[in-house]
Amino acid sequence: MRLHKLLIITILYLTLFSCNKKETTGFTNRPLDHWVFRSVLDLNPRMITLALNKDIWVSYHAETGALYKAWKGSVYFDGAVYTTAHGPQPISIGNSYVENKYKNPWFVTNDAGDTLTTIFDYKGHRFINGKAELMYQLNVDKLANPIFVFEEIEASTSASGSPVLERKFTLTDVPDGIKVHLKFNLSSIVVENNISTDGKVSYSNKEDIKYDNLNVINVDGVLTLNNNGLTKFNTTFIPTPTIINKNIAGGVSEEEKEENSGALPEGLKLIAKSDCRTCHNKTLQTIGPSYTAIAKRYKNTEENIALLSGKIKKGGFGIWGEQAMTPHPDLDEEELNQMVVYVLSLDNDEEQAEPSATETNTLTMSPVSGLKEEDMLPGSIVKAFTIPSTSQKVPVINSGQKPKYAGVLQNFDNLSGGDFKDLKENFALVGTGYVKIDTAGTYTFQIWSDDGSIVYIGDKKVMDNDGPHGAEYKDVSIRMTKGYYPFKIDYYQGGGGAFLSFNWKKPGDKEYEVIPTFSIFHNKADQDILRDFKLPMANVSKVPGDQYPLLDVHPSFDLYQARPNSFKPKVGGMDFKSDGRLIVSTWDAAGSVFILDNVASGDTTKMTVKRIAFGLAEPLGVKVVNDTIYIMQKHEITRLIDTD
Repeated sequence: MRLHKLLIITILYLTLFSCNKKETTGFTNRPLDHWVFRSVLDLNPRMITLALNKDIWVSYHAETGALYKAWKGSVYFDGAVYTTAHGPQPISIGNSYVENKYKNPWFVTNDAGDTLTTIFDYKGHRFINGKAELMYQLNVDKLANPIFVFEEIEASTSASGSPVLERKFTLTDVPDGIKVHLKFNLSSIVVENNISTDGKVSYSNKEDIKYDNLNVINVDGVLTLNNNGLTKFNTTFIPTPTIINKNIAGGVSEEEKEENSGALPEGLKLIAKSDCRTCHNKTLQTIGPSYTAIAKRYKNTEENIALLSGKIKKGGFGIWGEQAMTPHPDLDEEELNQMVVYVLSLDNDEEQAEPSATETNTLTMSPVSGLKEEDMLPGSIVKAFTIPSTSQKVPVINSGQKPKYAGVLQNFDNLSGGDFKDLKENFALVGTGYVKIDTAGTYTFQIWSDDGSIVYIGDKKVMDNDGPHGAEYKDVSIRMTKGYYPFKIDYYQGGGGAFLSFNWKKPGDKEYEVIPTFSIFHNKADQDILRDFKLPMANVSKVPGDQYPLLDVHPSFDLYQARPNSFKPKVGGMDFKSDGRLIVSTWDAAGSVFILDNVASGDTTKMTVKRIAFGLAEPLGVKVVNDTIYIMQKHEITRLIDTD
């Protein structure tokens, strides 16, 4: 009973995200796709954050309706749903225009000036004409009905180019003789005229301060809202926020200094507009490596530009340790390439590009004979060995040497960081199997590794990438006919970052890709060596749902796909509406809810998917009751309301 009451009490309201043109026109330049989101922020629970534009982000305490702060920067998304790390939570990055000192800012008075006992109740947020509106309920002692407050938050730019925070409050159900007030404090302004309102403001304190040769003021005051109507409350800040953020080293970034210095490379302009500065600095390591360190590690080649652009777009673990990179799926290829070109240009040393495979002699090889299709199983047999910390090259592994781990690895897909699980430093891998060639032609193979690697195809050493180094590659072109080709990969990891990827460029292709799982096999007769062993790595199994499909079910069930081919969600919860449409919540950074139609048709071309909500905090549970959708977030139960 106690749990039941608690769940009822914590039900909050969130309207659905709508994608129609009317709602988004004029507001397409949000710095984040899921620009309104719930999460922990700076160790504060139950926060709602709005990424309004590139100059202003704001965050509120949902429990009290207090503005937490407004700042210029972004949010570093850390934690299980973002980076797979358990324990950390998102933190704000960038200096603040204002940090609110009033944790309980709302209060109500009567005609006599008495402050009435008031309980604040957050009712969620909704989207109207492309803008976000927070909804509050003030339960006032001795009033028959609650007072409702709707706060619209937006950002704009003044005629002089200064950032403007716009807050619009709409009050309803306020009886005669009652006034609603909001305590506030403001910084990063020059004069009181930077604050404009059609409500009533009374100031309680004013402090003159000096900031970067500029006279600014801090003010405290109370805003009295207009009853049963609209109250505008706008603040024009100076372009540079005055409150230093202590989460990560504050101050002006290297990019900001360069932005103000005149003409810029196009790549730097794009970096300055993105969230790169959240994790990277030009010369110093912060959350991620510095740009100059990246430039020194990678040669300025087309292959490296393509590799790093792919890493930025897809995210994942890098070669710089356990820290993961947040994916950036919204950046197009041209923008990514320009950003990477700028970063790699920071290495002033003369770089001699290594000859590519097209500049070397092309080998010719034939497949092995006598192999039967039914004897082949997917994946490569991989054995892992402990090696001395003094190792400087791929070790010689004797045929009778017992491995520490062994198992079947599906493929060598950009293995790095957490992919190696328990394998941290001073280990060697030996991967053997067969590459299946389905179409005759010239294939260009490529091995990337940090540290050394050697690749044999057939009985020939075709790529030697040995020695202690960062992520570097070798490649080779081979004319091949249809069939199976035996391969062997020797790899060792000393200290520092670990990385291994086995790629190819098929005939007619312009880009490299990881050799896929359906092209790497081993002979099932070789599986005896795996007895009593396992691999502690990420892609060694084919568990349905763990990036692999369900293949078989009990004969009493029918099996068919219930999603379009392009929709591959990390499912948190599922339930059906009465008309058969499927509701799916996703456990990912965007915290989205989708509605799918025609899922029972069995025809993926007829199925449609539409996002109807976003910005929820780890939405795992979904329940549809009388066609109303309820979502279990990390911190509360939320009801989704469709207003249009």
